[in-house]
Amino acid sequence: MVASLHQAPLGFEIALVTADVPALYARAVKAGATAVSEPATKPWGQTRATCAIKDGHLVELCTPLP
Repeated sequence: MVASLHQAPLGFEIALVTADVPALYARAVKAGATAVSEPATKPWGQTRATCAIKDGHLVELCTPLP
């Protein structure tokens, strides 16, 4: 999903901090969330993933910052 000035807003994004991003991501997708970006470890050491819930809002799942 990409935000655009020519389309309706995407809504909002919320971030949930968890110790196990891959497990929570898999659980969210299994429960019906749409996969947006799979779990990946960023250069700064944090693991992040994003999914969209049925109303289109984005949910970021992330580990605590190191």
